[in-house]
Amino acid sequence: MGIPSAEPAPRIDACSAERAVPRHLSSRAAPLASVAGRRLAARYVELLAEGRLVLDLCRSDLDVPVPQPVLDSLMRLLKRGFVGLTPAAGLQVLRLRIAAHYGRCYGVNVPADRIFLTPGATGASLLALAVSLNPGDEVLIGDPGYAPHRQQIEMFHGTCVPIPLDATTAFQLNAELVERHWTSRTVGVVLVSPSNPVGTVIAADDLRDIANVVRGRGGVIFADEVYHGLTFGARATSALEIAEDCFVAGSFSKYFNMAGFRLGWLIVPAAYAVHVAQLALSTFLGPATPSQFAALAAFDQESLAIMESQLASLRLRRDYLVSALRDLGFRVPCVPHGGMLIYADCSALARDSADFAREMLEHCGVLAAPGCEFGEHPDTGSYMGFSFSPARDRLESAMAALAAWLESRRCAPLARLATASGDRKPIRNGPP
Repeated sequence: MGIPSAEPAPRIDACSAERAVPRHLSSRAAPLASVAGRRLAARYVELLAEGRLVLDLCRSDLDVPVPQPVLDSLMRLLKRGFVGLTPAAGLQVLRLRIAAHYGRCYGVNVPADRIFLTPGATGASLLALAVSLNPGDEVLIGDPGYAPHRQQIEMFHGTCVPIPLDATTAFQLNAELVERHWTSRTVGVVLVSPSNPVGTVIAADDLRDIANVVRGRGGVIFADEVYHGLTFGARATSALEIAEDCFVAGSFSKYFNMAGFRLGWLIVPAAYAVHVAQLALSTFLGPATPSQFAALAAFDQESLAIMESQLASLRLRRDYLVSALRDLGFRVPCVPHGGMLIYADCSALARDSADFAREMLEHCGVLAAPGCEFGEHPDTGSYMGFSFSPARDRLESAMAALAAWLESRRCAPLARLATASGDRKPIRNGPP
């Protein structure tokens, strides 16, 4: 679920807006969010406009300051007083630093001419799909998964093929599932590791087996590695360690904590580089120059040390929220290996997570994402996504409000909510 704007929006009747039909509307403009999700987001904005305190547990950005070296690098550019365009592929020096990052972290040699800076990781995904898909081409994705992938595929007249996932595979695709769903029309598969919304990673052996299947069928891998770096005791293998002929989307938004700078990158197979360069020039002209100059400092040792400290804090928030949700009667089948979300089963508390999310927002001022935002799998109606990126005190306030509300409606026995990390048992990755 996307992050609703914190700014009060003009008052628009949501039902009237949904009934209004433009004269010429492309099929690409089909709503991304479910009806329940759109109405939940609209109600969130209304409550903010009314002055209500709402604790947002749908956030996908870190609730901590941007590293100071990044800000310093940005200010040095702005003080020059001239901010011109960069090449469409991005600053060459930044492309070289990303290449060095892959050599240092993954042991792979990625030529800088295969790296393209993009307006966020979304821009990277759009470029990869634009250069690869023709009308009717099928792309496999996991369900539940990151909802925008579906719309991005359909935007280029591709056909999205969701594959139902569950806890038996840690909500991740594997070679058997990919092979079973591959058809003569399939051209590729989207792999997200760490996943969104579950946060599990694809093991290196599983990634290798999937790559062998895809290569054998003449397809391509679209690897969403946006959450790389934000991992807790589990190593996220890059698809580039397994195969060079894949598309890899990365981002400065998550681990590097630069979400508002809207800067990502795409690594492409060598054969596609010239074609992606043409598309980048004709679509984006290039990402924002200030964001690129700021990102030059993201790989400095001082910045990396700050980010590792933030990662340790994020892990403590994850541990707290997993335990708190379980205390309240939620089931967490897979503790996240990475990312910022906990995918929690609320079936012991409610019959439908969309209705439950609406009631939570109204009665205790806590916003969480209903499972219908993550796919079409029947089980998504029993799940909710809770972000642990907000500050610890806000997480505690949200859980206290949720606990009081649940007690008042007698949905679950109320367990003690510890606020000190020392009161909790250690959280381990994977199934409980």
